[in-house]
Amino acid sequence: MNNNYDYNNQFYRVPPISGDVNVNGIPTPVPYAENVLKKNIGKYATIYMSYSDSVNWKDKIFSGIIEDSGRDYVILKDTNSEKRTVLWTLYLDYVEFNEAINF
Repeated sequence: MNNNYDYNNQFYRVPPISGDVNVNGIPTPVPYAENVLKKNIGKYATIYMSYSDSVNWKDKIFSGIIEDSGRDYVILKDTNSEKRTVLWTLYLDYVEFNEAINF
């Protein structure tokens, strides 16, 4: 039986990262994509997206400097121009950084 499922409240609990609990023994939150992106504004990132409903754009890769990030979007600035791209995190697969990141 899966211990992460609460039959009374009907929700999935995110398991803690090994040993990460606060003083009350409650697991600390896992860093979600929106938080990681927000804390790494100004860093170069490669973002991998999947658009499952698209015929022409199944998978797409975007690279640039993270200029802003919010609950459901990230804005990348092209390093070679003034072009900016708004990406909806709904389609986000994963993000790569070439340097240390902040959590």
